[in-house]
Amino acid sequence: MLIPTRVGERVLLAMNSIFRRPDWRWPKEELVAGPIPNYVLIDSISAVDKIIQIENRITWEEYKHCEVGYDVAVLRNAPYEITTPAGGWIALNPTIGKHLGWRLSDKGIFSWVNASDEIMVESIWWRDGWTEMRPPHSFHTLGEGWLILCSPDAYRAVVSQINSSRMVIGVRRESTVEDSEGDSRKIEHWMLTEREL
Repeated sequence: MLIPTRVGERVLLAMNSIFRRPDWRWPKEELVAGPIPNYVLIDSISAVDKIIQIENRITWEEYKHCEVGYDVAVLRNAPYEITTPAGGWIALNPTIGKHLGWRLSDKGIFSWVNASDEIMVESIWWRDGWTEMRPPHSFHTLGEGWLILCSPDAYRAVVSQINSSRMVIGVRRESTVEDSEGDSRKIEHWMLTEREL
């Protein structure tokens, strides 16, 4: 599995992206990656919860004042029942940003800057195609998601805060299959891997 570690001069801290092919089986792949504390065992899917902590329907104001522990680097919004592009955003755990002496800036989306006003960490939303396109368009691969990019110094500081020396990558593959009686059901499979930072 190939995951980029850099985008230009910036380092990839975390990502949460979905890829979909609009054919009748509705195959979908979700990719989650980020640093994980050294004490977490990578022997079950529960390890994914330590890559990105999910918060339900969190607003910008709530994010700014959110108090979360130091053992997770990234928060993810779960916009249940709210349909909006980019609603499932991911961002740096604000507890870590504040502890490192950074502050939120309006220079970008969820941008954290240092005392010199340099961007240390920021979230970026990307999209390629319309992910809700209906079949049959099986020759298209559509996707969207979030990346968290940071400076090399910020990356080392954040990883140190959560006591991590590894990145965990989780991939969830999902599709619809038809059984012998013609009934459809959804199947899902998670794969986890890790690499040294």
